[in-house]
Amino acid sequence: MSTNSISKTFEVIRAFTDQQGQWGVNELARYLEVPPSSLHRILKTLRQENILMVDELTKRYQIGEEMIRLSSIVTSKIGIKQIAQSPLANLAEKIEESIYLGLYQPMHEKLAFIECFHSTKNAVQYVLEIGKLQTLTKGASGKVILANLPPAKVKRIFEQENLTQEQRDIIYEQIKFVHENGYLITNNERNVGAFGLAAPIFSGTGEIVGCVCCVIPTKVFEGDLLDYNVQNILRTANDISNLLGYK
Repeated sequence: MSTNSISKTFEVIRAFTDQQGQWGVNELARYLEVPPSSLHRILKTLRQENILMVDELTKRYQIGEEMIRLSSIVTSKIGIKQIAQSPLANLAEKIEESIYLGLYQPMHEKLAFIECFHSTKNAVQYVLEIGKLQTLTKGASGKVILANLPPAKVKRIFEQENLTQEQRDIIYEQIKFVHENGYLITNNERNVGAFGLAAPIFSGTGEIVGCVCCVIPTKVFEGDLLDYNVQNILRTANDISNLLGYK
C-alpha cells in the first residue's frame, strides 16, 4: 500500500471518529474530496478488517467491532486514565454530579474527553461525547487547558478559528481568571443548558495534560454549593497532577 493510500485510509477513519458516526459513500467522498471509486477500495479493506461495518438498515458505513476493540485496548493503557480513575469516581460521589476527564491532544490542539463518572445519587446529569475532538475556545474544560499553553500557541488557535477581537478579549479575561484562581466556570458554552466547572491537570514536567471537568445542568445548579464544588474539583485535579509527578 502506498504512503498516499495509507494517509487516505487514516483520513477515512478520522472522518468517523472526529466528524460523524455514519457516512454514505458519496457523502464521504465529497467530504474527503476523493473519487468514489478510490474511496470504495479503502472502505472495502476497512470493512474486511472489521474496522468499519455497514448498517444493514441505512446502508451507511459506521465504526466496526474491531475498531471499538482496539480503541478500548489503547485507552485502557493510557496512564492518566488509570491514575485518575479512583480520584474522579470519588469526586463524582462527593459532589453528586457528572465528572469528566479531559485529555489535551497536542497534535490537533484540541481536547477529548476520555473518561466519565456519573454520581449514583443524582438522576439528572449531563452527558458529553467521549473521544470526540473538541475546541479549546469553548467551555471551562477547554479554556483551562488553553490558559496553560504558550501565548504564541493561543494566538495561533485564535487565528485558526477566526475569532473576532471581542471573542479574543473575553477569552483572555477568562485565561487571566484561570491564572489567578486555578479554575474556570462557564455557562451555555460547549453545551446549552449546562454549567461547566474545570481545573487543569499537569504532568511531572509541569506541562498541561488535561483537566477535570464537572458538568451541571442549569436547572439543577445550586449557587450555595459552588464553593464546595470548586474546592473539591481543585483538590482532585491537584491530586491527579501529584500522582503524575507534578509538585
